[in-house]
Amino acid sequence: MSATLNPITVEIVRHAILAIAEEMSVIVMRSARSPLLKEAGDLSSALTDARGRLIAQGKDIPIHLGVMAFTVKEFLKRVPRRELRDGDVYYLNLPEVGGNHLPDVKAIRPVFAGSRLAAFAISLAHWADIGGKSPGGWCPDSTDVYQEGICFSHQRLLMMKMLVTVIGRIGFGAAVVNSTV
Repeated sequence: MSATLNPITVEIVRHAILAIAEEMSVIVMRSARSPLLKEAGDLSSALTDARGRLIAQGKDIPIHLGVMAFTVKEFLKRVPRRELRDGDVYYLNLPEVGGNHLPDVKAIRPVFAGSRLAAFAISLAHWADIGGKSPGGWCPDSTDVYQEGICFSHQRLLMMKMLVTVIGRIGFGAAVVNSTV
């Protein structure tokens, strides 16, 4: 017995999933305090499946969207699925985990259907200053990534909807801490 998909249902579901990704970006813009997000819209949002394959993306900045699925796949190499909980939110910005540059910080939230990991919601927002040696994070003469600013490899910010203390676990060099943070 083969199942056939009703084309009308497929289109309704497709547009609903696309609307979720679009609404994610709208929520970030409306709640942001930074003019980079609120006015310039330097952000992007996407949904992936549980393995990190892109499902939907907002109509955002193309260079951001090219790294969203890659970011989730790299995140899953660092954080075992068994550690993920409903309500968790992780922050990361490292280039080797899909970052364009350190000021582009991504928030990743696992999405569960019951107790099963079903998807990931991921939002990228450009931070005006990430704490590098130069204001705004533009450091073309840097010899080390830590000179560019704070590095989040995969920091859990919320655990089961509760704020987690992350200071002290953020990966940055002593030189950066002493000079700018």
